[in-house]
Amino acid sequence: MKITSVGDNCIDHYVLTNSKSAGGNSINVAVYLHRLGLDASYVSAVGNDENGKFILSELSKKGVDVSHVDIAEGSTAVTEVKLVDGERILGDYDEGVLETFKLSEKQKKFILQHDMICSALWGNIHNDLKFFKDNGMIVAFDGATRPFDVAGKIAMKSSDYFFFAVDEYKPSMKEEVRKTMKEIKEFV
Repeated sequence: MKITSVGDNCIDHYVLTNSKSAGGNSINVAVYLHRLGLDASYVSAVGNDENGKFILSELSKKGVDVSHVDIAEGSTAVTEVKLVDGERILGDYDEGVLETFKLSEKQKKFILQHDMICSALWGNIHNDLKFFKDNGMIVAFDGATRPFDVAGKIAMKSSDYFFFAVDEYKPSMKEEVRKTMKEIKEFV
């Protein structure tokens, strides 16, 4: 199965150590799919800065096809990360070139060569998912902790697999999670 992950990327900048890594939901999905032995690609845009080069290099080293990542004029997205008691705390976020990211026709044609497309709330492609679904692709979308954001609501209607998360699950939240799942089902 050929799967492409499309959308968000960023540099995770670890403030205390002044180190960085390639991050973002869609990047992580592509890397883990490849590790599982699947044919995985990543489609998006990065800035024409050192951070963009770093992301492309890191993904290539990990075996992910980045042939359809556009290099756009501007900066690559950056998330400030602090480690507190071993937990990653996400701070300031600069969206960079992803703020205006839209899929090109060339990228769409490439995506259609895959069996499945995965994206997420910050991928900026929610309006394109119906096109891919109508063209026979399996669509998966991560609504993160905000499934009813505008992007999530649009994506729900075209997704075969729509999932979301809660910040900290506690047994007392079971009914709240079930309620959200029912609302999603009714919305679709």
